[in-house]
Amino acid sequence: MRDVKVYVFRRKGRKYFEAEWVCPHTGAKRTRSLKTNIRREADRLAGRLELELKDEAAHGVKISWDDFRDRYEVEALTGLAVNTAKKVAAVFNGFEERVKPRLLADVDENMISRYTASLRKSGRTEATIAGHLGHLRAALNWAAGLKLIPSAPKIKKPPRANSNQAKGRPISLEEFERMIAKVPTVIGEERAASWEHLLWGLLWSGLRLSEALMLSWDEETGIVVDRSGRLPMFRIAASAEKGKRDRLLPMAPEFSQFLDKMNSRTGYVFNPERQVVKSARPGLEYVSNRIAKIGEAAGVKVADRGDKPVWASAHDLRRSFGFRWSQRLMPADLKDLMRHEQITTTEKYYLGQNAESRAANIWRAFSDIPSDTLKTPNSKSVSSVPKASQENALG
Repeated sequence: MRDVKVYVFRRKGRKYFEAEWVCPHTGAKRTRSLKTNIRREADRLAGRLELELKDEAAHGVKISWDDFRDRYEVEALTGLAVNTAKKVAAVFNGFEERVKPRLLADVDENMISRYTASLRKSGRTEATIAGHLGHLRAALNWAAGLKLIPSAPKIKKPPRANSNQAKGRPISLEEFERMIAKVPTVIGEERAASWEHLLWGLLWSGLRLSEALMLSWDEETGIVVDRSGRLPMFRIAASAEKGKRDRLLPMAPEFSQFLDKMNSRTGYVFNPERQVVKSARPGLEYVSNRIAKIGEAAGVKVADRGDKPVWASAHDLRRSFGFRWSQRLMPADLKDLMRHEQITTTEKYYLGQNAESRAANIWRAFSDIPSDTLKTPNSKSVSSVPKASQENALG
């Protein structure tokens, strides 16, 4: 913890003396008008301010949330993957919007509980909530480790569902076309094209929404379209990966053909436009919410959460991509195409979910095998299975 020393000065042409010091939490230089043009009074006020700042530095109870966030992002997040830092920033933005912390000490179990309830009310899945709380837990533990707060509040993990089922499902082409038709209604005619381009890109690429928004033709710090080899690939920079290594990963042929139709080959591949322009590009949460609104407007329900429907989201387009390719590839190849770290993830969400489809494939193969080559140990031909039963299994 830096020592605090307050200096008094007066700028040329200014009426009042000012105090200047270095913030002990962020290292940033701060100034404040002392509202007096009398030097003796200015020195007295500066001395009082110095005592207050030292007390805050010693006890941490008056550290503002903004000062804490500045310091955490500079000292703790620097060096992490760019995508991880962006996720933490998005979590902090949402946290500030929902519960409006003023001081770091305001963040206690009660505030965390209100934040969790707000996330659930907005329709976030338990997995998403757990991820947000995990980032907050890490930040508050870091603060406690530096004695910025006496101790970190206890943050309970949301209960995990017992089912291995995904929270959504692959959507059909007819459902997707209904979503495309509703884009102008939700986004507006003028900006609809940029959002339709994003939705088609998600469907053909299998990219996560965060990956799609990072995808570029030439940016070296994220995910890049790489056409330098025999086949087009995704090149993922180490700074965008948790594993801290550069990777080349396969690109689906239909997405390569989708890119071939684009005229521009510089900057970001996807640039969905805001309905009300506030910044150059909308953030992940904004885009995710708008796609869910499109799914709702199209009436594409993918699940139920209690008595509330869950509408198609960007991730359901990824599920559609994964389901489609799971019919064509071996698990190891599908793992790379989906950019999963572990093959168990691939097996859990894309191979295990296709039992009915695989059963149909097996029965089709079975029906093509000559019956005289399939004698049972009791010398009964497999063809003795009633034909009606075979037809029912094939649907």
